[in-house]
Amino acid sequence: MLSSLPGEARTLLEGAGCGRHYPAGDAAFLAGLRGDSARHAAMQSAAQAIFAREFSADAVFRSMGDYVEAVAAEGLPVEPVATDFLDVTEVAGEPITSEQCDRLVHRYGWAARYCAGRDAVELACGSGAGLGLLAGVSRSFEAGDFSAALVARVRRHYGDRIAVRHFDAQAMPFADHSKDVICIFEAIYYLPDIARFIRECRRVLRPGGQVVVVTCNKDLYDFNPSPHSHAYPGVRELATEFAGMGFGVECFGYFPVVQVSGWQRLLRPVKRAAVATGLMPKTMRGKLLLKRLVFGRPVLMPVELAARGIRPAEPVRLDATVADRAHKVIYCLATMPAAVPVTGGQGC
Repeated sequence: MLSSLPGEARTLLEGAGCGRHYPAGDAAFLAGLRGDSARHAAMQSAAQAIFAREFSADAVFRSMGDYVEAVAAEGLPVEPVATDFLDVTEVAGEPITSEQCDRLVHRYGWAARYCAGRDAVELACGSGAGLGLLAGVSRSFEAGDFSAALVARVRRHYGDRIAVRHFDAQAMPFADHSKDVICIFEAIYYLPDIARFIRECRRVLRPGGQVVVVTCNKDLYDFNPSPHSHAYPGVRELATEFAGMGFGVECFGYFPVVQVSGWQRLLRPVKRAAVATGLMPKTMRGKLLLKRLVFGRPVLMPVELAARGIRPAEPVRLDATVADRAHKVIYCLATMPAAVPVTGGQGC
């Protein structure tokens, strides 16, 4: 990448040791450089030198160099994530960005309206921050996750208040036609077979039942996939998959890209470049370093969301035939057909 940069940016980067001594994405080597404080200081100075001038393509790459310096200084190599999903899950009590917190609150507030007074379940519940909220409005509520480690954490917090089970969303431990609502948030892309999951939803849901899906938008140009993911469905894919199995489908967008700060907009090209070159970290801990550059001071992931005071703004209805590139988050509401009424009496 350095060879494609013109002028001062390339000179500063090479002079600071960036690009010449390690290949893109070699985080293990970067971690080994953490004792070389002089080099880190030089890279930091190079970043500041360019950001003090006009923002340009040169500055975009320099910002990534600043991030690389942070990775090296912290000694956080990109390692294979654990199969218990802990390394890619926002865990209660750990730092998250204010945007992540906003998105967490909004999705549970939005889903609560569909769970109210009905028999509901959340699949792939992660650390379970919103389970208490959904349980408080549902007629009955259960939850589960594929990760035994996460299930154990959630059980420790909720105790007997909520039944939390260890199971695969593609093979739910529920009777046929026993639920009204199935929620799955930021996890559908971890399922190896989405079609199998939808068939399982058809089995478990009653007539008129609904699947409430929230997923990050893979159609944004700076999209970064999770290391455990299989396939990310966008608006069109969600509509096609669910409609193909008889569901009515509505899609919505939340958190407009234009709503983000000017600093985030400037750094979107940096994120794209980091993904393309393999410099994007794979774990929540590693990503936090980069997010601090973009979002500023983090907040703590709540153990449980407060049940009151959440009034989510309406997401924007989307055309399900067109890829959405205006929102960070996609909401999908898939509804089973209602039962066909049975008529009595004699025909003419």
